[in-house]
Amino acid sequence: MLIDTHTHTHLDLITNDSDEINQIINKCKKEQIFALFNISVNYKSNLRFRKYKNVYFSAGIHPSEADNYDIGQVDEITKIAADEKCIGIGETEEVKKIIHDVKIYTI
Repeated sequence: MLIDTHTHTHLDLITNDSDEINQIINKCKKEQIFALFNISVNYKSNLRFRKYKNVYFSAGIHPSEADNYDIGQVDEITKIAADEKCIGIGETEEVKKIIHDVKIYTI
């Protein structure tokens, strides 16, 4: 069994509908990939994957999106991080730039 630990599945979507997401998941299954860890681009990008079995996500902000965020939106990222399907915090470099007083430790 394989797990793809760094996907940006939402970037592959053309129509963003359930059928298209299911097609991506089914294609992965055919290739023996049974779980996807979708790494966040922005705080809303991964919420649509909550309902899909074996699709998990991170909470964070991609470098290309960092200029669109401020400290007031950190609460939204924190809520996503608390979701049971959230597997971690990621893209953290930009979170560190936004939250200047918070230290993020990598283990």
